[in-house]
Amino acid sequence: IVRMLTHYPSSKSIKGMREKIKSTLSKLTCKDNIINRIKIINRKLTGFRNYYSMRYANKWLYKIDWYVIICFTIWLNNKRSQRHKFSGIDKTRGLINSLGIVKMVI
Repeated sequence: IVRMLTHYPSSKSIKGMREKIKSTLSKLTCKDNIINRIKIINRKLTGFRNYYSMRYANKWLYKIDWYVIICFTIWLNNKRSQRHKFSGIDKTRGLINSLGIVKMVI
């Protein structure tokens, strides 16, 4: 019998991570620079990724990656006072990838 260790984030830990991301990219931080925000988020994402860096956790880690893209899109649109909060999601994805955002799944 072969037993494999499956270590993946619980719904409580994913919810906590989403709250940390959301508080880091709140409307109160719109005057801050995007590079500073990426540095702050990278510290949180790196710790979470290192703790759950098993191949079985990829399904849950993709969700965190997508949530980061959505939150940065909303944050940038609030910063620019754009009307539609989800507009320019592809541009935002390219921008944060070029600025060095940490990906949860490599």
